[in-house]
Amino acid sequence: MLNRYQPFEMRLGIYLAAAAALCYALDRDVGYLMSRSPMEAATQLRCYAGIVSSYNNTSIGTEVFCNGKCGSISTTVGGYSFTTYNCFPTVFCDSANLTDTCTTTTFDRDLTGCCCSTDNCNTKGTNINTTIPIQPPEDPIACFSGITINNVVQNGGG
Repeated sequence: MLNRYQPFEMRLGIYLAAAAALCYALDRDVGYLMSRSPMEAATQLRCYAGIVSSYNNTSIGTEVFCNGKCGSISTTVGGYSFTTYNCFPTVFCDSANLTDTCTTTTFDRDLTGCCCSTDNCNTKGTNINTTIPIQPPEDPIACFSGITINNVVQNGGG
């Protein structure tokens, strides 16, 4: 049964997870996202960036191009798990001893950080769908151009 403070606690949990990700990477150049330029797309690492929580089955994010390493930071708040998925600079991963591995650090709660260097590797072992849906091509729109009077074409017509 939910108590009256639980919705606040869960929002706080989401904020804490985001803050934990930020604090874990404090004074480092985190957020090394690249543009979606077609010329760069062929060679850039693709990472999932977003947040996933067991609270209300929250899952928000998308695939991004990354000029660094894919990563994640996980913690638990109020009995619910929270994981942020990110693109980190390689320097951050190296300095945090997260080069292609995961490490748990304990502050007032456990924080587990991971870095990896293959496409969407930060979602390995999850059910996160990293496939960006592509809108199907639309049929061209055909508009009548001309003048009709009483359903009889007077001018134009096609």
